[in-house]
Amino acid sequence: AVSGGETELSDAERRFLSEAIKWSVLFEEKGTKKKDVAGAEGIEYVLNPMYSPYFHISYRKRRKLELSPSDVRTIIGGEYAEVSRLLRDFQRRWSVNLGDVPLPLFAHLSEEGGE
Repeated sequence: AVSGGETELSDAERRFLSEAIKWSVLFEEKGTKKKDVAGAEGIEYVLNPMYSPYFHISYRKRRKLELSPSDVRTIIGGEYAEVSRLLRDFQRRWSVNLGDVPLPLFAHLSEEGGE
């Protein structure tokens, strides 16, 4: 889900998400859990389960990841260094140990000394 909703994204970023949905990379689902009662129900983007094994991301919807519009911008069109910084931040937040399992999503971080 994008915190603050899709309205904070640019037209190009919304088109990117739309293309990902069109090509079944992502699926759109109505938001199920609302932390803020006053907040509007948002849209959640779910990775196609076909890609789950490669990225070692569970296809099950037990936890959701809320991305800020800034995070989405970085993922979609950020420079390599910005994306690496964002992934390193997620690595710290989630306590990902790069030695535990081969994680293609974080693989380049170990090459840069991100452990």
